[in-house]
Amino acid sequence: MVQVMVKELAIRGSLSYPDEFPEVLAMLGDERLALEGMHSHSFDFDRFAEAFAMAQDPHQSAKVLVQVS
Repeated sequence: MVQVMVKELAIRGSLSYPDEFPEVLAMLGDERLALEGMHSHSFDFDRFAEAFAMAQDPHQSAKVLVQVS
């Protein structure tokens, strides 16, 4: 908690669905699934900083993906 205070970090909680996560990962790996309409921008991993900046601008982006491979 000291690091949270010193760095003035914000902590956010989220709700997850652990039973659905493996199914979603399998669906995302299916090439038949068209993901283009589900995100606004896609960046290669070497452009991570640019992707992160884009994701922080709600006027420019919706869902930003970073491609690892």
